[in-house]
Amino acid sequence: MNPVRAAILLCGLLLATSARAAAQDLPLVRMLLQRVVVDEMSAHDSEATAWYNDKSKDKTKYFQTNLFGREIDQRVASWTEESKSWISIERPAETLTLELTQFEVRDGRAYFSLTGKAKLGFRVWGRIPRLAKGNASGTVWSKFALEGSTSMTGGGLADSQITRLDGKLRDLQFNNDLASPLEKLFVSALNDHVKNKNKKLRRSVEKAIDRVKF
Repeated sequence: MNPVRAAILLCGLLLATSARAAAQDLPLVRMLLQRVVVDEMSAHDSEATAWYNDKSKDKTKYFQTNLFGREIDQRVASWTEESKSWISIERPAETLTLELTQFEVRDGRAYFSLTGKAKLGFRVWGRIPRLAKGNASGTVWSKFALEGSTSMTGGGLADSQITRLDGKLRDLQFNNDLASPLEKLFVSALNDHVKNKNKKLRRSVEKAIDRVKF
């Protein structure tokens, strides 16, 4: 065999062996996985890098009447509530904690679960036609859970999928007084970030994990 070709084949074999060994170093993979999620979330530490969400919801009010012994719902009003919200992590180095609670490898794919908590800063704007319009800011603590999987390739992680990301808010504090209808609207908007409309956040975490290289 040509000496040059033999050297190329040997280098390729050594690199492949090294990559496979790194992929099997599960403590290293666990550490890298947890670190990259922490780094991705910590990057959203100001309003300029905050997670943004807008929401509109149609509402209808009915009045129930009795006509010839039959109850009938009659619509008396309809409107659309609107909100915009920005959420970021307050001082992530101090308030963000994350723990890898599950890590299992099956057929070259790692399945993981993480739990964590963080103090969030937020700004919200909302409008309820003919009733109220305003904005507010404040802080809130969030406990969250994240689940997903990623493929352990020869050179790193790829094809990551976050299948669950939800959380709960507590200790909500507004920096200004609000009318009751607006407060309810703002709380609903904030809950969307951790429960219903977090597709952008899931995708950003997936991309971050895919950047892990061994």
